[in-house]
Amino acid sequence: MTELATYTVDKLGSLEVDGRACFLPVGGLEVATTPDRLRDLHRRLGWLTSWGVEAAVVSAKRCAELFPMLDADRVLAGLHTPTDGIAKAVLAIETQGRRAVERGARFIGECEVTGVVTADGAVSGVTTS
Repeated sequence: MTELATYTVDKLGSLEVDGRACFLPVGGLEVATTPDRLRDLHRRLGWLTSWGVEAAVVSAKRCAELFPMLDADRVLAGLHTPTDGIAKAVLAIETQGRRAVERGARFIGECEVTGVVTADGAVSGVTTS
C-alpha cells in the first residue's frame, strides 16, 4: 500500500490541466494525544521510512508551527509526512483522459466493461456490453 501511495503521489504530482496542478503537496500531519497513539506514530514512522517515505515524529511545538490552528498544549507530538498532499481527482481524471485520447483511446459513455484484454503483460483494450 505504501508503494502504491508513493506511486500515486508521483503520478498526480506530474499531472496538470490547463496550468492547474492535480496535486497540492501540502504535507500530512497526524497528531498523538495519548501515549498509545504516540507509540503507534513511532511504529508508523518506522514503516514509512523502511519504504523510503520521508517522515518524522515532530514535537507538539512543531505541530503547531505546521498547523497554526492546533493547540500545542493538547498534543504530545505528531507524525509529519511532507510529501503528502491533496489530490484534485476531477482534474487528474480529466488530464489522464485527454492523454489517453491523444494516444488513440475512445471513451464510450453508459457502457459496461465486461472484460480486460491484455497483450505482453499490458492492458491493450476492454470488452464491453
